[in-house]
Amino acid sequence: MTDVWLFIIAGAIAVAAAVMMLLSENAVHAALFLIVTMLSIAFLFLMLNSPFLAMIQITVYAGAIMVLFIFVIMLLGAEQLKSADPGEPKRRFRWFTPVALALALALLFTVGLATIQGNIDANPAPLPNPLVRAVNTANSGAIDVYVGSVLVAEDVAFANESDFAELPAGEYVISVRPSGGGEVTQTVTLRDGEVVNILAYGTEVMPLVAIVPQDLAPVVNPTETRITLFNGLATGSITVAELFSYDAANDAYFNIVASDVAPSSSTEFVEPSGVANWVFLSGGTSPEFEFAQLASTTLSPEHSNLIVVATEIITDVNAMRTAPLMFATAAEPMYGSPRSIGFALFTTFLLPFQVLALLLLAAMVGVIVLAHRELKPIRKIQQRRKVSRPLTDVITSQVGADVMTDLPQLPQPTPEPSPSGD
Repeated sequence: MTDVWLFIIAGAIAVAAAVMMLLSENAVHAALFLIVTMLSIAFLFLMLNSPFLAMIQITVYAGAIMVLFIFVIMLLGAEQLKSADPGEPKRRFRWFTPVALALALALLFTVGLATIQGNIDANPAPLPNPLVRAVNTANSGAIDVYVGSVLVAEDVAFANESDFAELPAGEYVISVRPSGGGEVTQTVTLRDGEVVNILAYGTEVMPLVAIVPQDLAPVVNPTETRITLFNGLATGSITVAELFSYDAANDAYFNIVASDVAPSSSTEFVEPSGVANWVFLSGGTSPEFEFAQLASTTLSPEHSNLIVVATEIITDVNAMRTAPLMFATAAEPMYGSPRSIGFALFTTFLLPFQVLALLLLAAMVGVIVLAHRELKPIRKIQQRRKVSRPLTDVITSQVGADVMTDLPQLPQPTPEPSPSGD
C-alpha cells in the first residue's frame, strides 16, 4: 500500500509540474518546473528498481540538458514572454485545438479502459518456453543429445557444453548417444520458464544421465554470482570450503561454502564475485579429506555457474583424477540495468526505437511550424514634413529684406517681327 501512495504522490507532482511549466509566463520558471518533472520521473524509476535509469534521468535530463536550457534563456534575455505585437497575426491551423482535445480524450479513455480491464483480468504474464542444453562430463567420448525427435546437441566433447535450445513445454524422452555407440534414455517433463542441463557423467563406457535445473534469473546483488554445484562422483558426499580458511587449532576449515552434497545430486548457493579459491573435501572438514581444488578461478558478476565435480580418465598414464569443471552462463539482466536496457533496445525494441526517433523528428518540425507566426506587413505612408515657418520668412529674417519684392527685375526679351511684315 505504501508503494501505491508513493506512486500517486510522485505522479501527481510530475503532472502538476508539467502543467505549471506550460502555463508559466517566465521561461526560467518553466525550466525549473521541468526539472521538478524530471526528478519525479527519476523517483518513479527508483520505485521500479531501476537505479541506472533514475541516475541517467537526473544527470542527463535534470542536470546537463536543463542547465543548458537555463543558460541559453539567461544569455538571450528571454526570461519574460513579451506580448508586443506589431500587428494582428494570421491565425492558422484552426483544426489543431479540437484535434488535440480529441486525441487527449482518446488517450485518457484508452488508459482508463486498459487499467480497468487489467484489474478485472489480472492474469500473470505467460512464462517463456523451457531452455535445454547438453553438458558432457563423462569419459565415454563426444555425445549427441536428442529431446524427443529434436537434436539439441551434436558431437559435444568432454568438459564442453552446447548452446541452449528452446522447446515447447511437455513430456519428452531424452536420448544421449555417445560416439562409441549405444544409447541412454530418460523421460523428463519440461515446464515453462525452466532451464535444464542434460548432464552426462561417469567413467563407464555408457554415461550416466542427470537432469540438473539451473536458475538464470537476475542476480539481486550485481556483485554476486549464482553457483549450481553437482556431485558427479560415484560415492561419497562432498563439502566445499575456502582454501585459505584453515584453522590450525581445530585442524579444520571454518569457512564452508557448501556442505554434504550427495552423489548424483546438486545444490545452489550465491557467492560474491571475484577470484575463488576453493577446496573440495569428502568425509570431513580437515585437510586430510581434501581431494581437489578450484584455485584462482574468476567468478564473473551477474552470472550463473554450473560446477560439476567429475572424474577424468587420463589415457596417457592410464590414471584417473577428480576435478571440478565450471560452465559459466550469463544470468538474465536485472530490470533497468545497463545490460538489460542495451539488450532490449538492440533486440526487441530496435525497430520501435527507430520509429520513435522519426516521430520525434516529425514532432519537432511540427512544433516549429505551429510556433511560427505570420504577421501582416505594415504599409508605410510617406508624408511631407510640416514646418512651422516657410523658407522665405527664414531668409527674410536673415538678410533683412523681403526676398520676393527686392529681387532684381530681369529684362524682358524683344519679340521678333513675323516674316509677313505684320
